[in-house]
This record gives sequence, C-alpha cells and structure tokens, in this order.
Amino acid sequence: MRQMVLFLDDILTHYQVCAADRPFVSCNKGTQMVDFEEGGLVALVGRNISVRRKQLSLRQDQVAEAIGVEPETVSRFERAAHAPALKTLEKLAPILGVTPDMLLRGDALPVPNEIEIVQSYLLALSNDNRAFVIKTFRDLALHLIALQAQPAETDTGE
Repeated sequence: MRQMVLFLDDILTHYQVCAADRPFVSCNKGTQMVDFEEGGLVALVGRNISVRRKQLSLRQDQVAEAIGVEPETVSRFERAAHAPALKTLEKLAPILGVTPDMLLRGDALPVPNEIEIVQSYLLALSNDNRAFVIKTFRDLALHLIALQAQPAETDTGE
C-alpha cells in the first residue's frame, strides 16, 4: 500500500510540474499508463472530492478552511485543474470521511451515514469551536436522556 501511495504521489507531483507539456504520462510499473486527460486520475480525484463534499453538504470554503487552503484551490481540485498533493489528500480525506485511497479509486464512494456527516462537520471546525459543539451536544443529549427517563404525564381531565 505504501508503495502504491508513493507511486501515485510521484505521478501527481510529475503531473503538476509538466502537465502543460505532457498531458499523457507513462510509467515503468508494468504496462500501466496513467492518462491525465479528461477521465484520467486527476479528473477522478476531483470528481470524488466534489461528490463526497456534496454528499456531506459541505461548501468548498468550509473544506478549504479545514485543510488550510483557499476556496479556489478546492475548486481547482474538483475541476481537475490542479492535482492535490498527497499531503493535501491526507488532510482532506478525514474531512470527507474517507481514506486517501478511496479518493484515488474509480469505485463509487459509499453514501455517508449520519455519524459520518456529523463527523465531517466537526472536523471542518477549529479546535475551539469543535470543543464547544461537542460540549453542547453532550449537554443536550444528557438533558434529553433525563427527560426520556421521566414517566410520561397523563392528562386525566380533572
């Protein structure tokens, strides 16, 4: 797995350096060819970032702030105008509730469940805001649990 990640990082780095001169890059890993034209790896990663961000109802600016880039950078990733570096993918994946390799694969991304959606919201917050939300959530949940434990009042009409 580590070799695959390093190999893909080399490809993405190479693409960033020479995309204008060489839109099609071959590699020495067997007979594999990596196509950076429409439908290639960079487009696939961008599409996966966009799909997952929308599944989680996150805006580009929220994702950008969480990973420390400008919103335009996230837009460039999604449009396949720029390939994210591996370090950026490693920051981005947890925000989107996936692993970096899931963003690199052509498989359909799993539909997030409610916990993954809430987790993505929390990860997009600053540490202070995240702590505040967690404390507020805990307090609210404990309050509702206490209310549920009380016997239901019945209206006797008297």
